Amino acid sequence: MFKKIFKKTEFKIFLTVWIVYLFYFSEIGGSNSNSAAALTVSIAEDNTLSIDRYKNHTDRHNFAFYKGKYYSALPPGASFLALPLYMIFKPLLDILHFPDHTDSIIRLVVASVISTIFLTSVASALTAILLFKLLKHFTRNDKKRIFLTFVFSFGTLFFLYSTRYEPVLISAFFSFFAFYLLFNVKYKEFNNKMLFLAGFLSAAAVTVHYFQAAVFFILFLYLLSFSKIDKKVLIYILGTLIPIALLMWYHYYIFDNPLKTGYNYSASYLDWYPDENKFDFPKIGSIWGLTFSPFKGFFFYMPITLLALYGFFWNLARKNMYKAEIIFSFIIFISNLIFVASSVFWYGGCSYGPRYLAPSIPFMFIIVGSVMGSIPMVYIYFLSAISIFINYLSAIYGRYCLTDNDIFNFYIPSLFNKGLANYNPLLMISRYFGEIPSYIVAILHFLVIFLLCLLIYLVWRR
Repeated sequence: MFKKIFKKTEFKIFLTVWIVYLFYFSEIGGSNSNSAAALTVSIAEDNTLSIDRYKNHTDRHNFAFYKGKYYSALPPGASFLALPLYMIFKPLLDILHFPDHTDSIIRLVVASVISTIFLTSVASALTAILLFKLLKHFTRNDKKRIFLTFVFSFGTLFFLYSTRYEPVLISAFFSFFAFYLLFNVKYKEFNNKMLFLAGFLSAAAVTVHYFQAAVFFILFLYLLSFSKIDKKVLIYILGTLIPIALLMWYHYYIFDNPLKTGYNYSASYLDWYPDENKFDFPKIGSIWGLTFSPFKGFFFYMPITLLALYGFFWNLARKNMYKAEIIFSFIIFISNLIFVASSVFWYGGCSYGPRYLAPSIPFMFIIVGSVMGSIPMVYIYFLSAISIFINYLSAIYGRYCLTDNDIFNFYIPSLFNKGLANYNPLLMISRYFGEIPSYIVAILHFLVIFLLCLLIYLVWRR
């Protein structure tokens, strides 16, 4: 049984992607991860939803203040998912004794690390498998499917954000998995469990990241596009009720209102935008910034997705069995874009690229896969190489709080003054051994990459 699993292409893809993500483990902590981890640790250690004990380790973007207590401003889904993982390691942490301040930091670090290893990176690797399986309906060439799956994994924002605790990628997996299940319900056979799970996952995505609300509604419209309002729709709706009820209970328990979120009481919102709505009509500047600009442009950071724009119109002009899926995939991108562009924090703070648009990426790759047979592969290879290069830079150097063209002003120059290496672990090494010349860093990095490639070769040789 296990031999059959090990020989499956899907398993090899998962293992390859997961190993590479772990190899480029880029960051411990950060505002988002600390906020999510703080809720996990507070529940496990103090039996409370308040993060008073840990709020000093998260910035003001991501904690809320209400009735004298501090809470995570993020939705609770990722924190709840991490809870059983943290409980496994809790006995060991209890045995070790640290000063109070150090103990709080260590527990947050442990929660963040295990969430990166077993939640974010695993969710992203599973998303790659789902994409690979869906692509067989758009291209019969297995080599092209594998190639495009790896471009998705290493040539998009999924690369960097899978190497750290990033809840938005967990929500992306839930939404894409829901779409995958609905696709199978439509084209294969009706299955009550599958439909219920699709509804559950679509709503669960919102409990992890609020911006997934747009995708949640589009997925429901996708179901209605091939199903009458009957038993199928009812089962799907029943699946959504559990996560929605949990989220509303969480809001009511903390903020006395099921429709109020942590962002309504976030210090950054209240201080910086006291007289403005958190959401407004999307402005041209924010839409440009999220699409083609060098600052946070979706197509600038992942030029391979330009083929999705071409693919959308190419499919519209032709008869295609899966035209509806192409259209809905593009609508998901547009709705996600409009939703994010309507936020005062559309740029995602100190992020590399348009982080909040990450859930749209696998849907855009479906469209890219649909035109692989109609575009000369040399163009696809060229755009893929640029995409991998851009996102590889972020994986080796991490993310910085820059306000201009990150790639040309910081990341490319870093190749020459920092050396080619996984820079975050290097920072820790330099604390103990001093600065290491960049050429030695590059040599060591290539040596480790060689060993990584050897390991991947062994995975695919089986």
